[in-house]
Amino acid sequence: MATKYAAEIALYTSLAFRRITAPLRVLPKVFLLGGTKCGSTSLAYMLRQHPAFVAPYVKELMYLQKLPNFESNYEYSSNLAFFWGRYTSGHAKFSPLGYRKFFPLWTEMARRMAKCGNAFTVDCDPFNFYCSIATDRISALVSKPKFIISLRNPIDRAYSDFNMYRSRAGETRSFEQVIQAERSGEETRFRRRFVAQSIYAPHLRRWFDHFPRESFLVIDAEDLFSDPRSTASKVFSFLDLPDVDVEAVKMNAGDYSAPLLEEERARIREYLQPHFVDVYELLGRDMSW
Repeated sequence: MATKYAAEIALYTSLAFRRITAPLRVLPKVFLLGGTKCGSTSLAYMLRQHPAFVAPYVKELMYLQKLPNFESNYEYSSNLAFFWGRYTSGHAKFSPLGYRKFFPLWTEMARRMAKCGNAFTVDCDPFNFYCSIATDRISALVSKPKFIISLRNPIDRAYSDFNMYRSRAGETRSFEQVIQAERSGEETRFRRRFVAQSIYAPHLRRWFDHFPRESFLVIDAEDLFSDPRSTASKVFSFLDLPDVDVEAVKMNAGDYSAPLLEEERARIREYLQPHFVDVYELLGRDMSW
């Protein structure tokens, strides 16, 4: 028990110190977007291995976005919510300084720059992809940001997301039951609307409308999983960083108790097919979904 309280006190003290020193901290210039279960954790792990990388406080801040019926990872602790940023309807109470507290001090960035010739930090939060408020906040806060968007086959993404939620949150319904509840409008919780999160085109279009097209690198998650080293090289080139050899590990890989049935896959494909075409047109390439 004493160990638990000591860890909590250390966490709250760290966040309080970060809030006090927020004016001395940098904002990220690089944002990892894309749907959940599209490889953002694997990509973030590879970026962390670059000598120029300076880590943010945590990988997924869940701070910029404000999504309907959203359940964050942090809302369940009132103490943590206070230090993280008071919660309203499952979302952090946003402020520019509150956001800055999660990133490195400028002196730390300067030391890394002097040592490596480059320095960068990252906001890696796939939920930002879905939120227009996050788009507006980044536009207001950061000059010339760069975005890396990882997109996965939408059907595989939905089923992977469902399996993760089933294992972590005790979902007892079948995948087909969950999809039926979503399609009927009965299921309104954002993180349990698995097919809706696989409709990428409206969100891609919004980001492309806000920022120059050259600000984006769109990655096929299947390429990331099958050839991570080549993908890492493309990312480093996009960020104007020297290429380095990185260890490639597939993070948060799901362990499915059963594969997706072909008839279920066919039904979802029929529904999503028009959205596939929208994405292909936006990207100017066929993703072979």
